[in-house]
Amino acid sequence: MSSIEFSEFELLLIRSGNQLGTSVLLLLVWIAASDGSIDDSEAKRLREISDTSEHGHSIKPLIGLVEKNDTTAIHLAAEIVANHFKGDKAKLFLEMAIGMAIADGYLLATENHILRFLADLLTISKRELNSIFLEITGRAIPDPSDPSAAEYWRAEQSRKQKTGSKSSSSGKDKPETPHPDKATEAYAVLIGRYLSRHAYTFQSDL
Repeated sequence: MSSIEFSEFELLLIRSGNQLGTSVLLLLVWIAASDGSIDDSEAKRLREISDTSEHGHSIKPLIGLVEKNDTTAIHLAAEIVANHFKGDKAKLFLEMAIGMAIADGYLLATENHILRFLADLLTISKRELNSIFLEITGRAIPDPSDPSAAEYWRAEQSRKQKTGSKSSSSGKDKPETPHPDKATEAYAVLIGRYLSRHAYTFQSDL
């Protein structure tokens, strides 16, 4: 009788109390770490989602998988997410992914490519991706090959901070624009309610 050898991520899925939530978190960690590091705002967002998902283990092993560039784990997580998220749930996940990508205030080409990959994975058209991105950020998603994209986001973040300061001092109200934190809250609800009732059952032959 031959023994079955599982990968590190497969073992995490087997031991997890919420395997779909674990897959979601791995993809979000992948986005957060795609610029070479996970900053404080991204780490805080990941901890909040991890706590809500109740997936049964620390988020550190998932960070380790991404740092080791475990593409097999990422592909398996993507397959699980794609099998479970359709329609509105797919859109909600993509909103969450966009919120993670711009949590540090700007969008790098690597993050842009990941968002496009996830949209394609979830059968969301480029036009719909652009519409969702515009709804959340107030700007069309840039061409990932544009080297000035990161600089734009840094400048935009600085401009918004200055504008916010002026608005506060003048006492005038300013129309609010959609913020990625709203997607975080909405997705926390999705994880807490939907994922707990639709746990992914790991198949050993995958």
